[in-house]
Amino acid sequence: MRDIGVFARPVFEDPDRYAGQALEPAGDELTVPQIARTVGKRYATFPKALLRLMGKGSRMLFWFGESGYDAGIPALRALHPGLLSLDGWPTGGQRQDAR
Repeated sequence: MRDIGVFARPVFEDPDRYAGQALEPAGDELTVPQIARTVGKRYATFPKALLRLMGKGSRMLFWFGESGYDAGIPALRALHPGLLSLDGWPTGGQRQDAR
Protein backbone atom coordinates (compact mmCIF):
# COMPACT_ATOMS: atom_id res chain seq x y z
CA MET A 1 0.00 0.00 0.00
CA ARG A 2 2.87 2.37 0.68
CA ASP A 3 4.03 2.16 -2.93
CA ILE A 4 0.57 3.01 -4.24
CA GLY A 5 0.42 6.05 -1.98
CA VAL A 6 3.85 7.19 -3.15
CA PHE A 7 2.51 7.31 -6.72
CA ALA A 8 -0.98 8.56 -5.90
CA ARG A 9 0.12 11.59 -3.91
CA PRO A 10 1.95 13.46 -6.70
CA VAL A 11 -0.89 12.68 -9.12
CA PHE A 12 -3.38 14.34 -6.79
CA GLU A 13 -1.01 17.21 -5.99
CA ASP A 14 -0.13 17.95 -9.65
CA PRO A 15 -2.85 16.45 -11.86
CA ASP A 16 -1.87 18.49 -14.94
CA ARG A 17 1.60 16.95 -14.96
CA TYR A 18 0.23 13.41 -14.94
CA ALA A 19 -2.84 13.93 -17.18
CA GLY A 20 -3.04 11.25 -19.83
CA GLN A 21 -0.33 9.09 -18.24
CA ALA A 22 -0.74 5.61 -16.85
CA LEU A 23 1.33 4.43 -13.91
CA GLU A 24 1.15 0.69 -13.35
CA PRO A 25 0.89 -0.24 -9.67
CA ALA A 26 3.65 -2.85 -9.87
CA GLY A 27 6.98 -3.51 -8.24
CA ASP A 28 7.97 -6.36 -10.54
CA GLU A 29 7.28 -7.63 -14.05
CA LEU A 30 6.92 -11.35 -13.41
CA THR A 31 5.24 -14.26 -15.12
CA VAL A 32 3.24 -16.72 -13.01
CA PRO A 33 6.10 -19.28 -13.04
CA GLN A 34 8.51 -16.59 -11.79
CA ILE A 35 6.08 -15.65 -9.01
CA ALA A 36 5.75 -19.30 -8.04
CA ARG A 37 9.55 -19.67 -7.81
CA THR A 38 9.80 -16.48 -5.75
CA VAL A 39 7.25 -17.65 -3.19
CA GLY A 40 8.48 -21.23 -3.26
CA LYS A 41 5.44 -22.87 -4.80
CA ARG A 42 5.11 -25.30 -7.68
CA TYR A 43 3.43 -24.00 -10.83
CA ALA A 44 1.64 -26.39 -13.14
CA THR A 45 1.26 -25.19 -16.71
CA PHE A 46 -1.72 -25.84 -18.90
CA PRO A 47 -0.95 -27.89 -22.01
CA LYS A 48 -0.98 -25.57 -25.03
CA ALA A 49 -3.38 -27.93 -26.85
CA LEU A 50 -5.89 -27.47 -24.00
CA LEU A 51 -5.47 -23.71 -24.11
CA ARG A 52 -6.21 -23.74 -27.85
CA LEU A 53 -9.40 -25.74 -27.21
CA MET A 54 -10.50 -23.18 -24.63
CA GLY A 55 -10.57 -20.45 -27.29
CA LYS A 56 -10.20 -16.74 -26.63
CA GLY A 57 -10.68 -17.15 -22.89
CA SER A 58 -7.39 -18.97 -22.67
CA ARG A 59 -5.39 -15.99 -23.92
CA MET A 60 -5.30 -14.49 -20.44
CA LEU A 61 -4.01 -17.75 -18.92
CA PHE A 62 -1.34 -18.03 -21.59
CA TRP A 63 -0.37 -14.38 -21.11
CA PHE A 64 -0.01 -14.74 -17.33
CA GLY A 65 2.06 -17.89 -17.76
CA GLU A 66 4.29 -16.84 -20.62
CA SER A 67 4.45 -13.06 -20.92
CA GLY A 68 3.50 -11.38 -17.67
CA TYR A 69 3.24 -7.68 -17.13
CA ASP A 70 5.18 -4.90 -18.78
CA ALA A 71 4.75 -2.20 -16.18
CA GLY A 72 7.78 -0.05 -16.99
CA ILE A 73 9.60 -0.78 -13.75
CA PRO A 74 12.71 1.33 -14.57
CA ALA A 75 10.52 4.44 -14.98
CA LEU A 76 8.62 3.64 -11.76
CA ARG A 77 11.92 3.15 -9.89
CA ALA A 78 13.09 6.53 -11.19
CA LEU A 79 10.04 8.10 -9.52
CA HIS A 80 10.31 5.93 -6.40
CA PRO A 81 13.73 4.30 -5.84
CA GLY A 82 12.40 2.41 -2.82
CA LEU A 83 9.79 0.56 -4.89
CA LEU A 84 9.28 -2.92 -3.43
CA SER A 85 9.76 -6.04 -5.50
CA LEU A 86 7.95 -9.28 -4.74
CA ASP A 87 11.08 -10.47 -2.93
CA GLY A 88 11.06 -7.45 -0.63
CA TRP A 89 7.32 -7.13 -0.12
CA PRO A 90 6.77 -9.65 2.74
CA THR A 91 9.28 -7.80 4.94
CA GLY A 92 8.37 -4.31 3.77
CA GLY A 93 11.78 -4.04 2.17
CA GLN A 94 13.54 -4.90 5.40
CA ARG A 95 16.05 -7.70 5.37
CA GLN A 96 15.11 -10.64 7.55
CA ASP A 97 17.78 -12.09 9.83
CA ALA A 98 19.02 -15.53 8.84
CA ARG A 99 17.37 -18.23 10.90
